[in-house]
Amino acid sequence: MGGLTNGNETMSNTAAMQGMLYRTLGSTGEKVSAVGIGGWHIGLNGVDEQLSIRIIRTAVDRGINFMDNCWDYNEGASEIRMGKALLALLLTQSLHGAAVAVIMTPVALDTAGLLGVEPKAFAVAVIVGAAATYLLPEGHPAPLMVQSPGSYETRDYLRFGAGLVAITLLVVAVLVPLMWPF
Repeated sequence: MGGLTNGNETMSNTAAMQGMLYRTLGSTGEKVSAVGIGGWHIGLNGVDEQLSIRIIRTAVDRGINFMDNCWDYNEGASEIRMGKALLALLLTQSLHGAAVAVIMTPVALDTAGLLGVEPKAFAVAVIVGAAATYLLPEGHPAPLMVQSPGSYETRDYLRFGAGLVAITLLVVAVLVPLMWPF
C-alpha cells in the first residue's frame, strides 16, 4: 500500500504517539497529526458553541494538533470558537486556576451578554474549567509534588488527565444548561 507523502517521508514512516499517527512537517522537525479537524462546521448557526468547544477539546485530547480554520468560515464564528476553546485549554494547563478564572470570566460574561443568555451558566463553566488542571503537572502544586518521587513523566499526566478532562467537560456540558437554561 502506497503511503501519502510529505517531502521524503511516507505515512508508513510516521511515529505513532498516543494512538495518533504523526508526520514531520517539512524540515522543521515539528510533528503534525495525520488526521486534522476542519473548522468550518464549528461556527455554523445551528451548532451550539459549547458543542464546538467540546469537539475541539476532544480532538486535542485524542492527539490531533492539525486544525484548519479561516476568518471567512461563517463570518469568523468558527475561528472565534476555536480560539476560545484553545485559549482556555492552554491557560488552564500552564497557569493557576484562579488566574485562568480571572482572565476568562470577563470573556464568558461578555459572550453571554452578546448572546442575551444567563451569564451564571457561563461563569460556572469557567470556574469548573479553571479547576480542571489535569493535563500537566504544572497546573496545580499537588501533581508537581509527586512527580519526582513517583517518577512520573508529562505523558503520564496527559494519559490520565485526558480522561478526567473529558469527564469534567461532559458533566459541565450536561449539568450547567440544566441548572441555568439559556
